[in-house]
Amino acid sequence: HSSPMMDAFELTRLGELVLSSCRGNNLIALEIGAFIGQTTGFCLEILKHSGIQPHWICVDPFEFLETADGLNPQGVSGQFIENVKRSGMAQFVSTIMTTSERAVTLTPPVLDLVIVDGFHSYEICRSDLYNYAPRLRTGGGLFIDDYAPAYPGVVQAVDEFLDAHPNFAVIEKRWFV
Repeated sequence: HSSPMMDAFELTRLGELVLSSCRGNNLIALEIGAFIGQTTGFCLEILKHSGIQPHWICVDPFEFLETADGLNPQGVSGQFIENVKRSGMAQFVSTIMTTSERAVTLTPPVLDLVIVDGFHSYEICRSDLYNYAPRLRTGGGLFIDDYAPAYPGVVQAVDEFLDAHPNFAVIEKRWFV
């Protein structure tokens, strides 16, 4: 299984992290940067087949993003909705249509899983890490996408964050951490 956004290896690792972040049949997940919902749908399918009913929260400004570019494509809310519906798990998804900076006060204080795949600048990736990673419960999962030379701001923000937070165990560093 792969998508235009992630290859099969990356999706396998993400799926493993999603399942290992669950507390029994519970999971509170925050996905920053939902784009068109392919990753969301993939994760929801895994949870459905595992009998887990998550609270899956997606944060994306979708068509409201005013600074879209080649490295930061604009999400498409209609496609996102269709992909989430296709998973058969739409009732477990909450969508916050704003930037990750504005969503901080709208999201739960404790999370089991955080997926960072939003705006790829140093400043915003750093903000996402510092705003949301501390909300992870002990044993929770942090997945950071686009850790690659094409995204130097992401690489810098991630490296600085991990250096300052040695309590995070790095399982893999490829296109993702």
